[in-house]
Amino acid sequence: MNIRILLITTSLWLGGGHAMAQVNLLPQGSFERPGVNTGWAEGFNIPNNQEFKVIAEDGKHCLRVENSDAGRQLDYVHAFVKVTPQIASMTVSVRMKATNLKIGKEGWHTARVALMFEGGSFDFPPEVPELRTDSDWVTKSVELKVPKGATRLNIQPAMFYCTGVFEIADLTVTPHMVAPTHLADAVLPAGIELGWDKANVKTVNAKRAQISLNGIWRFTPAAEAATDPPKLGWAYIKVPGSWQNRSGRLSAFLALGGGPQWDLYDGSLVTRAWYERQVTIPAQWQGRAISLCFERVCTDAMVYVNGKSCGTITWPWGSVDITPEVTPGQTAHIRVLVAAIADPEKVGQFWQNALSSVSYTSARVETRGLTGSVFLES
Repeated sequence: MNIRILLITTSLWLGGGHAMAQVNLLPQGSFERPGVNTGWAEGFNIPNNQEFKVIAEDGKHCLRVENSDAGRQLDYVHAFVKVTPQIASMTVSVRMKATNLKIGKEGWHTARVALMFEGGSFDFPPEVPELRTDSDWVTKSVELKVPKGATRLNIQPAMFYCTGVFEIADLTVTPHMVAPTHLADAVLPAGIELGWDKANVKTVNAKRAQISLNGIWRFTPAAEAATDPPKLGWAYIKVPGSWQNRSGRLSAFLALGGGPQWDLYDGSLVTRAWYERQVTIPAQWQGRAISLCFERVCTDAMVYVNGKSCGTITWPWGSVDITPEVTPGQTAHIRVLVAAIADPEKVGQFWQNALSSVSYTSARVETRGLTGSVFLES
């Protein structure tokens, strides 16, 4: 079986219900790509020198901090996580390890992940993840109440007037909302119509015709541990387009829905999502084979028509036969569950075409969703 099909059929989070998976606002904390910026976080400014550097062991990445001068405080590496008034508190969790650690004279002269809220007033939390003695890998977590007026959380892996080697990994920031938004479907902006009833049949030749399904679709992130798409909370998105907003590019969204899945929406963190729309099958297609075609899917999809599974699309394109599930002259309801899955293999990066200078990084997904044209064909 194709590995992508296996991944989809065994691990897709199917949409529906109100529960949402916990959101990590700091994916850079895996230290696989620590310097990238996302919608919610500004990445780490790691110099990769003797004092601060990312290392990899057994496929896992961590940040190593090393200080040999008890008269210095190493605190010049940081990341920032955005804070909004809708966030009541944040849980910061991190795995930590210390070797040959000798702490300083003051209580704060330790190996720690320093935390500070910035905005209306600077605020230092009373407790931070820290180590005071040598330790094998251990997980430390703290919950921080967000002070009024805070706009971001400053996160600094640091060694304050202490010596030794300090390592951190799997640093996450989980927000807790004041009150989640009520579930509600989006409303299209004034002057914009769905146009689902205005599909035009394009004749390709005497035996083939097409209907473009480009335009406005309904969209919602897929929730965990549910078997059906949600009834409420749908947004409107343009197809072709990506649900992963990127700096400098126009958003594919026309209007966002209401609900927990939209309170902290960051398309780069969404790995699975539902699309849906309707289309009337031409009466003159009676007795003909009918296919639903996708020119580009990032990266994989399961297709449903009138509630029936019709097949799977694997990256980058493909089509499914929907003939048994539609009736010419009647409206068909199309739903597509898209999964944005990066290849498990490492990607080689060559320096000036020199085979001797190759570095490897994990594959990543740059665009997500129905990023190419979609059409019916008969």
